[in-house]
Amino acid sequence: MRVEIDPGLLSALTAEDPLDTAPSERCGLLLGRRTDDGLHITGVLFTANVAPRPEGAFRIRAGDILEAFAETRPREPVGVFHTHPRGPAEPSATDLAFAALWPGWVWAVAVPGEDLGLFVVDPAGAGWREVRVVSSAPP
Repeated sequence: MRVEIDPGLLSALTAEDPLDTAPSERCGLLLGRRTDDGLHITGVLFTANVAPRPEGAFRIRAGDILEAFAETRPREPVGVFHTHPRGPAEPSATDLAFAALWPGWVWAVAVPGEDLGLFVVDPAGAGWREVRVVSSAPP
């Protein structure tokens, strides 16, 4: 799967936390559109992390997800973004269990100020597969 990301967004996803929520995980929904060979991600809708222990997990309110589908047209939610403040920029076992509920979505995991990894659940059930990121100029 090919994933295109607008350059400014790539910088925003790896930036130090502008809301200074550390050590809590920051989260949101990736917005964009599906293409013939993958996804073009053009935005992120940052959401509140409502997990009981936000320093080690994230949870997005169901209402935030529903609102994103209703209010972001012509874009649509195509993935999930969250941080691992202490690293690594790769999904955890908890992420994999949750991602299985959202087939075809991209999972972006960032270590603020350092790194960003993008992953999809392997359709054969073999865990995660890292996806190739292509930075593109905004349309």
